[in-house]
Amino acid sequence: MLKVIENIRHLLCLALFIATLSASAQSNLIGTYWHDGEYFYPVETENDTAIWVNTLSLHEGGVSYPWLKTDNPNVFKYCYRKRNNETGNTEICDSIVHTYLDGQELMLIYGEHKKLDNVLIRYDGQSKEQFYAFSHGFDSIQEKDIRTRIKGLYSIAGTTMKWTFTDDSILVSGATSSSLIKRNIGYSTLWEMDYPTQVLKLDDGRYLYYEFTLNGLDLFKGISHHEADGFEWVTKGRLYYHLDRHSQNEKKPGHWPEASTMILTRGYLSKYPTEVLRYMRNEIYARNGYHFSDEQLFNYFTQSDNWYHPIENQSELNLSPIEKLNIQLIRFVEEDRMKP
Repeated sequence: MLKVIENIRHLLCLALFIATLSASAQSNLIGTYWHDGEYFYPVETENDTAIWVNTLSLHEGGVSYPWLKTDNPNVFKYCYRKRNNETGNTEICDSIVHTYLDGQELMLIYGEHKKLDNVLIRYDGQSKEQFYAFSHGFDSIQEKDIRTRIKGLYSIAGTTMKWTFTDDSILVSGATSSSLIKRNIGYSTLWEMDYPTQVLKLDDGRYLYYEFTLNGLDLFKGISHHEADGFEWVTKGRLYYHLDRHSQNEKKPGHWPEASTMILTRGYLSKYPTEVLRYMRNEIYARNGYHFSDEQLFNYFTQSDNWYHPIENQSELNLSPIEKLNIQLIRFVEEDRMKP
């Protein structure tokens, strides 16, 4: 009898210890900051049933939403009503999983049908001032994303010119007297309403409007407009160049090696056309030797990329956790754009 009582006492202590750990794990999130490359999510407060998370754009304040606590301290639920023309309002609950990957602390948001909807990455700063600096200017997450997307070596078909984009400069070789840029030149990003645009401002005052393509970048003339109050914006003019991007990562070749090396976000993917996202997602498979049954994809990687070599035993494909996560997120962004 005494042994039974002692066992019960141990079980109760263990349950209390686990409950304490759970409460501590959830409480430690209060005052943390998260981002998806576009929006920011401060965890502001909590009560017995939920933590309250704000959704902020850079230009305006947001609205706080309750993430409901569950029996698992690393899993939350966010529930809302969704209109269905046949059945009326239906309650939908997203699952938010607090986890770690490649040394980064993440919130993975799974929506309807348990599909990954979003990835939030924790920002390590401890103050609102640090957080504001993190979300604006040259060292902001948006600006860093732009430099990561653009950086690399490009060529222009039919010419001997090579362009190399660094963090803040365009290095040009093989230029002629008629070339748009004849020498190395610095650039910065034009911002509007606290967001970086698809416009580069050259140090000589000219603007370049850019769009991503399957093979690199299209560069257009940037046409500047001014209002009486001094507000400036830039629109797309005539096409200057098609720039073809060269693979420079021997270990992770292709046009988008970052899809295999870094955790992507919806903000990062937002600037790419849907067609590009399809090839970015499948390039991850191609890097790992996947044999495409889709003839278009097979021909694309076979004809345009000499690094693509399908492996005979497809069971030996070994995608990394980062690659698997990025594939899920890219697929969601693609599907989300297809919705009416």
